[in-house]
Amino acid sequence: MESDVHSFGVVLFEVLMARRPGDMVGGLVGYALACHRNGALQDAIDPAIKDQVAPECLEKFAGTAVECLASNGIERPAIGDVLWNLELAVQLQLQLLNSKRT
Repeated sequence: MESDVHSFGVVLFEVLMARRPGDMVGGLVGYALACHRNGALQDAIDPAIKDQVAPECLEKFAGTAVECLASNGIERPAIGDVLWNLELAVQLQLQLLNSKRT
């Protein structure tokens, strides 16, 4: 099950960056983790979504992906926790959209 969570973390970064794992020298995972660690993730996000998604939502989404990619399988979250975090990211985005409408 830990490998499924790891794979899901890869998919989350694929979505966030609009790239496939083989698109980058050194691999998507290494690049994504380095960007997150260095505070440069905003520069790596797919430009088509970057300005449409709340920074808090993106951070929650990316943080969840990072947790899924923990080197040690036992350190990865349960899939239920992953889903809860993604729901929270959606709620953050909805709050932002609702606050702009009022």
